[in-house]
Amino acid sequence: MPTNHKRTTFLSLFLLIASATGYAQTAEIDPNWPDWLQESMQRETGTPKMAAVEADGGMYHFSMPASAEPMEEGEGVWGYSIDIGTDAPIACYLYTEDLPMTSIAVEIGELAIQSILDANGSEEEVTRSLYHLDAGSIDGMIYLAFEWLSRIRKTGGDLIGHTKVRAAANGELVQACWHAEVGYRDVFENVFTTFVETLQFTSEYIEPFAEDITVDMTNGKVTGATYTSLTLLANGQFESYSYTTSILPVAPGEIQYSDSYYTEYSAADGTLIDTYVYAVEGGEAQMDLMLARNENGDTDGWIVSGEFQGTEVELEIPTTDAPKTEIVLLEETRQFFSSEQETIETLVWAPFLDPTTFMPLTFVRDDDEVPRQGITRLGPVEMTTISDEYGGAVSGHMTIGPNTIAFERVWSRGLPIPPMERK
Repeated sequence: MPTNHKRTTFLSLFLLIASATGYAQTAEIDPNWPDWLQESMQRETGTPKMAAVEADGGMYHFSMPASAEPMEEGEGVWGYSIDIGTDAPIACYLYTEDLPMTSIAVEIGELAIQSILDANGSEEEVTRSLYHLDAGSIDGMIYLAFEWLSRIRKTGGDLIGHTKVRAAANGELVQACWHAEVGYRDVFENVFTTFVETLQFTSEYIEPFAEDITVDMTNGKVTGATYTSLTLLANGQFESYSYTTSILPVAPGEIQYSDSYYTEYSAADGTLIDTYVYAVEGGEAQMDLMLARNENGDTDGWIVSGEFQGTEVELEIPTTDAPKTEIVLLEETRQFFSSEQETIETLVWAPFLDPTTFMPLTFVRDDDEVPRQGITRLGPVEMTTISDEYGGAVSGHMTIGPNTIAFERVWSRGLPIPPMERK
């Protein structure tokens, strides 16, 4: 399962590569929609008065409109119904269990569309189009936003629905809101943003010394985001982590979505100890694997164990060589661009491409015109990236078939240099 531990940039490119299928489509109101719909999309209410709210006996504090009323609670989830002066309320949830954010967002989006059907007594099929898709950072927390426009054909005239969904991950917590009424986009956005920005709670996890968030794009359209960071643990080990949320429009009214987690532990000298990867696609777990030294066998290789696409696996990668860790790759990249070196060659474990082996990775400088630009080659995949002065990638792009895949950093905090090595 996902963890609340954190990590930084280089190896997280493989999460982006892994989600680079499908294509992005324009999410806009069709000009043939009637005038009343286009006008209704601009409807707003006044700014609601905010009030302090708490959950789980006071363990969590945040602000919501004064009209917020608790809904039925479940284990690890608190829900609130918010009256903003419209026919439909805004619904917001706080999940205190470690759950995949994207899967939650899509699930409550379906509940929102179902609420439109229920409110109008319709059992007919809904046709829909994706109106809006966005992702990024809210005060250092990764968020995802999407909206559906739906049409239900009825005898008395078509029923139009507008479903807005927002979700954000805060460590091991997920916050999500939805609203199912045409318009009221600004007030919905303000309610959700305030809910996320004001959340306060006590956590035992160690603060990372470096974090960043990148926005991921397919063919120029936002399709997700990646949160990465590095943490120095109390035992002197490093912990690096990456989480990618992805929604890809693949056809009118159809999306593919996934949550991917990659956690790596290394010794104080940067030597790999073990790695965990967990991936959920369409709400179903696809990969839950661990890479660790073979301590019980006759060889000094590495063991990949866990579950892959519903099948238990345990296999050996028979090599004494260890793949480079994130903390080492960052240091080598810093040194690389301050030297005359032309190439970095190393091995990496890229489970989203092939979990059964260590793959050769080549990084070639290409900075004659663009400072700190390089080309990463991993198997058939080639990505051009630009690094900052500390070795972290700030932007990149690659082509896979007809698709252009890119990322751009939108938020960062701290430096990806171990605290004990800073001058």
